[in-house]
Amino acid sequence: MSTMKIEITHTFDATHQHMTPRGMSASHVHSWAWTVVLDGPLDPVCGWVADFDAMRQLLAVQTVAHFEGTAERFLGHLLAGLIVALPDGLTITRARLEEKPGQAAIWEPVTA
Repeated sequence: MSTMKIEITHTFDATHQHMTPRGMSASHVHSWAWTVVLDGPLDPVCGWVADFDAMRQLLAVQTVAHFEGTAERFLGHLLAGLIVALPDGLTITRARLEEKPGQAAIWEPVTA
């Protein structure tokens, strides 16, 4: 059985603060863009891997208004919630959390 990938992006505003070499940063806001690539079989009736709107809503419920940590740790936090909420048959093949243009944390599974 063949699979296909889809990509969903959810944007949201949230504050965060994190440690720096000089100590704790001030709390500051970003307009985050969270992009996830999902892999799964095509539904034989609908012809899709997953409903885009339903998947975007699933991303939205994982977000928070404030996070203590870096973009990398924020992405890990978001992924931990998403992994347990994904419908059967879907896998995450890539995730990206952009805190501002040109600056993002990226997760990809380790391959042997």
